[in-house]
Amino acid sequence: ATASGLLTLNAVVNSGGGSSAGAGKNAGVITLSGNSITTAAAAIISASGLNANGTNQPGGNGAAVNITAAGNINIRAVSANGNSGAGPDARGGNAGSINITTSAGNITTNGGGLTAASGNGVGTGATSVAGFINVNNTSAAGTINTGALSTAGAANSIGGNINVTGNGAVTLGTVTTTAGNATGTRAGLNAGNVTITGAARNIGIITANGGNGSGANQAGGNGGVVSVTGSGLLTAAAITTNGGNGAAGNAKGGNAGSITLATSNGNLNATGLLTARTGTGAGTGADSTQGFVSVTNTSATGSVSVNAVDTRGQTNGHGGNLTISGNAAVTVTNSIQTSGAAVTGNRVGRNGGTVSISGGSVTTNTINTTATAGIGANRAGGDAGVVTVNAINSTVSVNNITATGGNGANTNGNGGNGGSVSLNAANGSTVSIRDINTTGGNRAGTGTAGAGGNITLADNALLAANSTLTSTGGNAGVGAGGAINFNGTVNTNGVARTLTINSNGTTTFAGAIGNTNALSTLTTNATGSTVINGGSVRTTGVQTYNDAVTLGAATTFTTTNSNVNFASSINANSNNVVVAAGTGTLTANNAANNFSNLAVTASSANVRDANAIVLGATNVTGAYTLQTAGNITQTAALTTGGASTFNAGATGDITLNTATNNFNSVAVTSARNVSLVDSNALTVNASTVASIAARTLIGNLTLGGNIAASGIGDAITLVSAANFLNPGNRTLSTPSGRWLIYANMHTGNTFGGLNSGNQAIYGRSFPTATAETGNRYVFANSPTLTFTSTDIAKNYGVDATAAVANAYEVTGFVNAATFGNVFTQDTVANTTTGAPTVTSTGSAATASVAGSPYAITVDIAPVTFTNGYTGAVASTGELTVNAAALTITANNQTKTYGDTFTFAGTEFTSTGLANGETIGSVTLGSAGAANTANVAGSPYDITINNATAGTFNANNYSISYVEGVLEVDPASLTITANNATKAQGAANPAFSSTIAGFVNGENESVLVGMLEHTTAAVNSSPVGTYTITPSGVTADNYFISFVDGILEVTSPAPTGSNISAFNNATTRPEQALQTCNQQGASQAMINGLDEFGVDDVDYQSSISQPQVGGVIANGLAGASCSTL
Repeated sequence: ATASGLLTLNAVVNSGGGSSAGAGKNAGVITLSGNSITTAAAAIISASGLNANGTNQPGGNGAAVNITAAGNINIRAVSANGNSGAGPDARGGNAGSINITTSAGNITTNGGGLTAASGNGVGTGATSVAGFINVNNTSAAGTINTGALSTAGAANSIGGNINVTGNGAVTLGTVTTTAGNATGTRAGLNAGNVTITGAARNIGIITANGGNGSGANQAGGNGGVVSVTGSGLLTAAAITTNGGNGAAGNAKGGNAGSITLATSNGNLNATGLLTARTGTGAGTGADSTQGFVSVTNTSATGSVSVNAVDTRGQTNGHGGNLTISGNAAVTVTNSIQTSGAAVTGNRVGRNGGTVSISGGSVTTNTINTTATAGIGANRAGGDAGVVTVNAINSTVSVNNITATGGNGANTNGNGGNGGSVSLNAANGSTVSIRDINTTGGNRAGTGTAGAGGNITLADNALLAANSTLTSTGGNAGVGAGGAINFNGTVNTNGVARTLTINSNGTTTFAGAIGNTNALSTLTTNATGSTVINGGSVRTTGVQTYNDAVTLGAATTFTTTNSNVNFASSINANSNNVVVAAGTGTLTANNAANNFSNLAVTASSANVRDANAIVLGATNVTGAYTLQTAGNITQTAALTTGGASTFNAGATGDITLNTATNNFNSVAVTSARNVSLVDSNALTVNASTVASIAARTLIGNLTLGGNIAASGIGDAITLVSAANFLNPGNRTLSTPSGRWLIYANMHTGNTFGGLNSGNQAIYGRSFPTATAETGNRYVFANSPTLTFTSTDIAKNYGVDATAAVANAYEVTGFVNAATFGNVFTQDTVANTTTGAPTVTSTGSAATASVAGSPYAITVDIAPVTFTNGYTGAVASTGELTVNAAALTITANNQTKTYGDTFTFAGTEFTSTGLANGETIGSVTLGSAGAANTANVAGSPYDITINNATAGTFNANNYSISYVEGVLEVDPASLTITANNATKAQGAANPAFSSTIAGFVNGENESVLVGMLEHTTAAVNSSPVGTYTITPSGVTADNYFISFVDGILEVTSPAPTGSNISAFNNATTRPEQALQTCNQQGASQAMINGLDEFGVDDVDYQSSISQPQVGGVIANGLAGASCSTL
């Protein structure tokens, strides 16, 4: 029908003709043209052939339907189908074609479908010819809106192509170009292609699958090529372009088709699954060719949303590639699968398809590009597909990615390589990840294990879930491991997540880990290496580094009270390392470690270093074990709450002497020179060193184990700010040197029998050197030796200087026995040199008793204390000056009775006077001093007392007075017989005596007895002289001397002068004495004379003048008178 204007059809247009008893009748061509074309609601257009009837009769063919307008085309369903053949072996009718074209206006089928399908063939009938559908709107803005489009083949029919082209909006229902399945023995038939172009497209489900082969070894048909392009919004439902399955035996699966979705403006939404899979092969059938999916939005602002993609190969098929590209947000809601398929027969494993996604931002679900294992002798495994996700101006967020290589087959098949994964966000944006696995396939026998694929996170990474990244080479690391590169920071997306790295390649963290949101845990496996360049690793849980770690910057490892484990080595490359594990532990005991600088906060730490190590701020609440092959030093304080065990090797020094250190206990299993300082108490446990100096600044130092020090000099120096404690009786061994133990006090310590064999040193604090040789205890306190003067006494007059110099005692020596004799006993001799100066003013001989007692003063200035005692004095001693013993003895005296003895006070002798002193006088007395003292009472005591005067002071003496005796001798009493004369022949005259010597006015009355005179002369005695001897009387108080007189027998008496007695020469009282021969004369007594004497009595008439008294004899004559 042709119309120059509007063409309207109000009834069914059918060109198929009537039924036939043979082959199906073919339809005729329908051509509609006009300015615009409209069909009624019930009007359909059909150019379909009829069914065949009879045996082996082909179905009728569809014809062409051509609708052309210069304006709108508004129609209903259109069909141009072939019809079914009649069996058992018949071809189905060929499909017709549908061409709808307008140059202006819109095309719509009002929901009606367009169908140009071939008829159903049976048996071995020939293959039907496919039809096609072309819908073309060349109008600049004309739309296309149809119902379902189908060129699907029935059995033994090829799918036809469908082309929809417009410049405006295109809305299609389902689109099907699937080939029909083969029957009999034939290969599967190919699907038709779909090409859709428009400005805005809304496409229903597209199916373009190849048909299945039928009969042994028959290949499957190929999937169709689907292309939906244009500009503006693109919305597509599910699209399937799978190859058909090969038949049993050794059949090739159909090649996968391909899917291309592209728009240049607006959003692109693929709301259904995009599938382009190879058909299933069988046996040793040829390899099928994988398809691909390409989704592209070149709009600057248009997003891309893909529901899911599946390009997996089916048996014996490789996975197809996927490309998604956009400039704005790209989202894949569900999984992406591009894996290779399992193989049969004898062939290598199938490769996974590559995945390349880029956009302004990219969000995907799981991605799987896994390869499969080879089968047959020595067949290699397939290689996994590469995954590349790139965001050009925002973030990347992916779900699990699996790109593992396939395993090699026996006997020596190579493993396939894992696919590399590259996730790249815009600068400053993040890559959100979950699990990524690029493991290489395992080898068989001597084959080559597959390499792990590299994993690159080009920007800051966020863990969206607990994540494991695996790039291990096949056979658990026999194959080369893929590199894992975190080119930015690694954090979680708000919830702590685990990160596990499994690679025998190198894992590199370029940025900080957990610096914004801490990870839950971080674990690396044991066969690779890890490079940390970002300076910080922070987790809430455990960090476990099972592979070797290398640091490219100063790094802090932080956990929330969880463990940090370096099971393999760590090389800090001279960078500072800080481990902040809270109450967690640090384990890093690999012999190859090289920390350089390490600071730790943990409940315990076990660290080993192949070189020297410098310790920063450390707080380990439990045990800290550190072993190095070099020096151990520090730059900040160490605090350890448990046992610290250090080992620097035989040539390594340990210098941990920061004043704020706070150890609990320290043991040094091996080191050269060790220096430890603790701000509090410290226990030094069993240690083997060359030398060790351990010091507390506050608190006790406890020896908790034996120490052996092989060095010389001060091999062991233990310094306690408080007490030294050795409760376990530990020992110190210094075979080539000595040990020194410093403590604050000598009391309060527990020495445990550790014997120095030498004196202790006092008053000396570390680090003052101890020059004294040998093992020594050195105490900061100085015990006081008190030099106390002692009391002494002396007698007055004694110089006590020497005695006073030694009048002191020294007390205060530490009693070594009290402390188990761990040091030797101090004495004056081994503790001091010099002697104190001890003086007293009472030392002088002249010090008086009255001033006593005198203080004895001690001056210790001359004393040197050789081992640190402090001296003190107590001048409490006194010098008592006792009175000197002074004996004053009265001199014995004699006197004569009648005399009075007068004492002058000097009649004494003394013994005991000091200092040349003298006694002026004493008081003497005696009963015998009186003139009347009788001889019979003699001797009389001479009393003596009251010594005085002179230069002495009686108070300085204890005076003993010794009495003398006064002997009273009898007074001399002389009884002198008076001379007498008588003439011869005459009778003896009466004799008389003269008595001289009476004292005290006594006279003859005191005489006892009768005075008698005897003479030898008798009357007849011749002239001559005869002795007259007086006798017969005694007197108590007198010693009587009897003096004989002379009896002269004379001739007649001569005349003579008087004899005068006078008292002195001046007065000369005279007393006339009887003259010789004077007749009748009587005796005369001469009394009162001071002295009686006769001078120059002679016969001359001269006068002799006596000085004191005398007798003057004048004119004496006659020999008989010559003697008085």
